[in-house]
Amino acid sequence: MGILNFNNWNRINEAIIDWDERGDLKEFYEDSLDLLRLNRTLSTADLKAIGDNNGVEVVTYDEFLDELPEEYKHTAPPRQAGLFALVNPDTQGPRVVIAIPVIDKRALDHIYHMLKHEVIHIGQFARRPEEVPFDLPDPSDQKAYFSNKDEVMAFSHSMADMLMSAPKDYSSPSKAMEDLNSLRLYTTIKKNVDAKTLKRYHKYIYQYLEKEFVRE
Repeated sequence: MGILNFNNWNRINEAIIDWDERGDLKEFYEDSLDLLRLNRTLSTADLKAIGDNNGVEVVTYDEFLDELPEEYKHTAPPRQAGLFALVNPDTQGPRVVIAIPVIDKRALDHIYHMLKHEVIHIGQFARRPEEVPFDLPDPSDQKAYFSNKDEVMAFSHSMADMLMSAPKDYSSPSKAMEDLNSLRLYTTIKKNVDAKTLKRYHKYIYQYLEKEFVRE
């Protein structure tokens, strides 16, 4: 990419990133689902093997903690979180951390949901020119965290994904948007962002829903 001024980069940054551009993520889920149908549950080793073939790094909580620099260990999610995902800062690939003994269908669906969020962040990293600085937002500061432009896009997809996963047959993106207030994540975000940022959320959520309706 050539050198962009900030305004041109900002216009590019407004275009949503489709998690499905990374085809191996869907293959990771479908391969895991196939094995789950045979075995009813999956082990961490099962997911590691499937992840190795599909560009998804799967680690245990102990592996994650051992690799984390000492100065960052106090910021690590607790073991009780059970499951979480992040972008590996060294490989810039998606990483799943598992702290539960077995993975069932509900856990697998949650892993897939989290990975989509992280893949959107990976796309943002790839899109950002080197001269544009990036500061990792602090999740403990909810106002700043949920107002961060990268998180606005990623969480917008998360909410669109939640709506599409609901046991309700929406006829259009607009109908799905009517149920935003049923999402705990949305009500939390709504309390912590200004009107302009909330409007950006609504725009992105609608655009992601449009993509999912086409995929359906």
